[in-house]
Amino acid sequence: MENNKVDVLKTDEVVEAYIDSVFDKNDTLPSSDDNAKFSVSFCKNAMIDLSPKEYQREKVATYAWKVELIKTLLVHSHYRIPSIHFRIFRNEKEARDVICYEVVDGQQRLSAILEFINDADFKLPDDFPKVSGKFDISGMNFKEVSAKYPTLRSKILNYGLSVTLYDNFTDDMVSQLFVDVLNNTNDLKPQEKRNAIRSALAKYVRETSRTGSLHKLFTRITENPKTPEERHYWKYFSKKFGLGRMEGDEWLAELIYLFLKGMSSGVTQSKLNDFYKKTAVVKDHPEEWNFKDELKTLDFSKLDKEIDSLLSSMLEIIKAAGDDNRHRFNRVFSLFAVLFLYEMKVKYNCTQVDYKKYTTNLMKTYDKWLEPKTYRNRVQHDGSTVMDKFSKLFGGKNPNVFKTAEMICLEEINGNPADWGLVELDSRTSFSKDDIERRLAENGGVCDYTGEPLKFADAVGDHDIPRSWGIGLGGDTEYHNLKVTTKYHNQQKLNMCGDDYLEKLGKFAQAKAQARKAKEMTA
Repeated sequence: MENNKVDVLKTDEVVEAYIDSVFDKNDTLPSSDDNAKFSVSFCKNAMIDLSPKEYQREKVATYAWKVELIKTLLVHSHYRIPSIHFRIFRNEKEARDVICYEVVDGQQRLSAILEFINDADFKLPDDFPKVSGKFDISGMNFKEVSAKYPTLRSKILNYGLSVTLYDNFTDDMVSQLFVDVLNNTNDLKPQEKRNAIRSALAKYVRETSRTGSLHKLFTRITENPKTPEERHYWKYFSKKFGLGRMEGDEWLAELIYLFLKGMSSGVTQSKLNDFYKKTAVVKDHPEEWNFKDELKTLDFSKLDKEIDSLLSSMLEIIKAAGDDNRHRFNRVFSLFAVLFLYEMKVKYNCTQVDYKKYTTNLMKTYDKWLEPKTYRNRVQHDGSTVMDKFSKLFGGKNPNVFKTAEMICLEEINGNPADWGLVELDSRTSFSKDDIERRLAENGGVCDYTGEPLKFADAVGDHDIPRSWGIGLGGDTEYHNLKVTTKYHNQQKLNMCGDDYLEKLGKFAQAKAQARKAKEMTA
């Protein structure tokens, strides 16, 4: 076939016949062909994976961009839609027949056309130009166009999309093709390139931030969908936080890196690149290999749960900050806000956080250190860089940025974590047997709550003021806070102080006595 006389391939049978004519199905060597044209109708009905996650960008095409594509198809037919690149998948057990296709490049172009055909809510704008100077389809969806102008329906469905086909290409080859060939002149962002690495880390990141088990923190919202005013935003992050070029993926990858390496290490593109490469699916790292294995020496045995906890904390912080402070949560400040909280929880052995208190104080610190009188004559953590307003720190992710922000916030906490909503727990979780035996002897060998005889073998130590209340409220593991009781009452007491539990037991005993008396009277 000559390039300028290519027939449009419209059915499965015709397409497969073409593929058999240009590729030897018995040959397992990689090969390609760029002489074919697939009809829109074929693409609509064929088994096509439109968005293989390893080497596709996030779907970001705007309504206006999609409309321009439809214009090219219908109005500006002297222009050509750039080629769509497909990888061929074959059935290796049955004569290597073609079973499906995968879009390597051109996802957004093809998706836009198919969306117009399949989505009744996708209507052309009111100012859409007349087709051939006479067909007015402004404000119509595809179904309406088809009903009023059958010839235009045929024109759309029979439109020949230029395609490039790849046969016997491995995952690694396709990834390299996407990054180094098809997009070598484009502005692929570093995270888009990292995503093309077949990495267990990359899979975990994208499934958490935009596909699969999407965490609520990464919720997107669309305003005025399928209109010229269509806008896409993060629901929780600042609108200054980019959306559409895997910004969420990159932020999550940075969070994981800083969590594992320590916030003070800072993070760079090269560090993230190396991080991804360590978890790449290669010969020594099979498909199901988990990126946590690479990091097992760091003692993060439940890394996915720990990351999920960090993301949930970030969500609570942003909610507590409110709409008035949402604009402050750019990528760097968001990282600092949640990682500093994590470090404080470790520092003060804290398992409970009052997010309102924490966030309120963080915002107060932010405001205080915007004032020149606060930072004047101060230097950053490195000892030489002149201090500027707090917000200026969060333009980079180098070690000095995080260390300086941490220095400032520690100065504001001033050893009073409770003021920031951090409950400091006693590191000691239980009382010694000697202390339990001593207390039991002192109270005459009875349970401190029921007054009933208690053997040492059955006695357990209980915090009079619960440990969960924190050291600041007296919940320490000191002898003066020790009560002896049974395992049953220790469990029933839950998070009550001793006096409250005694009151509960008294009310229970009273109710029990009244019930018994009532039963006796009716007997």
